[in-house]
Amino acid sequence: MSKTVISHAGDRTMLMGVGVMANDALTAAEAIEQGGLDWDVELRKTAYQNAKGNWAVDGATQKIVRSDNETPFATVGGRYHCIQNRDLFEFADTLVDDVGARYESAWSERNGRTVGLTMRFPDEVLIGGEDAYNKYLLLRSTHDGKGSVKVAVSMVRLSCTNMVTGALRNSKQKFSIPHINGARAKIAAARSALQLTFNVEDAFTQEMEQLLNNELSAPKIESLVKSAFSASLVSTPAVERHTAAVIQNLEHSLTIPDEYRGTQYGVVQATTEHLQWLSPGRTQESTLSQNLNGWRGKASQLVAVV
Repeated sequence: MSKTVISHAGDRTMLMGVGVMANDALTAAEAIEQGGLDWDVELRKTAYQNAKGNWAVDGATQKIVRSDNETPFATVGGRYHCIQNRDLFEFADTLVDDVGARYESAWSERNGRTVGLTMRFPDEVLIGGEDAYNKYLLLRSTHDGKGSVKVAVSMVRLSCTNMVTGALRNSKQKFSIPHINGARAKIAAARSALQLTFNVEDAFTQEMEQLLNNELSAPKIESLVKSAFSASLVSTPAVERHTAAVIQNLEHSLTIPDEYRGTQYGVVQATTEHLQWLSPGRTQESTLSQNLNGWRGKASQLVAVV
């Protein structure tokens, strides 16, 4: 894969249409193979041309190269060690065995400089007794010599596949693993990931129920949305344009039931839907990347303002 393949398919079986389907994979190795991530990276010596015009080896640096297509990824120091895709994600197999999580997709960006897996948990979370969400675990690593392994949890609203976990104020939703090397480290990482999913689910349910019970007047809704966009947009016309679009979406979106439209919960859903699916220039590739990098977005501001 040369890049992440993303489309809004409205299909609950794959998170936001990200990557290559791998939901019949039973192990990380199978998911990696189905997603086209079954390749290695190698370290190659670098060279420089000296004053006499001769080439000499630079012992202080190395080049990270994708071995199957000879793509150079990055230049790193002489002490850098590569970690292969299969080694990065094997720890996730523990989640399959312990709680019935399933591999859903494998994906890459920048010709493999960034790679990832998504896993879906079998249980649904119901807000207000009827609005269903699935819990996902997102794993990502890089081969650019800079990033660590990132693990993040996202709650996805099934009626529109919105990723809304960024609205949580006080719950840790991600953690990083500098290196995964050895069985003991992989088991520890899996346990940390599993505990993270439990914590996020509890915090998410509690907070969303509170938002659902908070009714707002029309002027308060407009003020709330405008405040959220004003925090990051300098242009007054841009703030007004986004605010009007969110309010229109809140009033007419088919994914928002009438009983939600006058609540803070409805405002969060309308804003999230606008940002992820309706806002010009916003792609699901960037949305997924922002979730993995700790992006909290306008939805968190909408939760905090009231």
